[in-house]
Amino acid sequence: MVDWYTGIVYDITDDIDLEDIQNICPSISIETIFYKNNEKGKKPTQIPLDFIRHGSLLYTYRNSLVHELRQKGQGMNIIKNAEQPYYQIMDTVVPETLETGMRILRKQTLELVYPLNLFKTLCEDAIKNVKNTISIIISTHIHALI
Repeated sequence: MVDWYTGIVYDITDDIDLEDIQNICPSISIETIFYKNNEKGKKPTQIPLDFIRHGSLLYTYRNSLVHELRQKGQGMNIIKNAEQPYYQIMDTVVPETLETGMRILRKQTLELVYPLNLFKTLCEDAIKNVKNTISIIISTHIHALI
């Protein structure tokens, strides 16, 4: 398992395997995991562990872009020609007003970044696959007519 440090970009190959999660927390089944709910007084939501796989995360990201017109997360595209998703730790300084005055809190989040080149590659591959499928269908129909 990887130790995470501020200022370092981590490749998705550093991900923990679902089996490792089960070894660390045997009470968690492959079907469900508890998701932290930030609202006080509310129970955590259970989501399938499979939802934290990259295919599901990318689909969730896509839905937020397409249906909500917003980008999820605070990660930045800092690796110019990156083709694969990566993680970065983001530090956020949050002022908090107290009865005695101001206090600065430091909040760290681990952000998953989908670089622009990943989407470009996905689109190019999709177009190439559609062209191949159409040419197979056309050639099959032409041979059937002959």
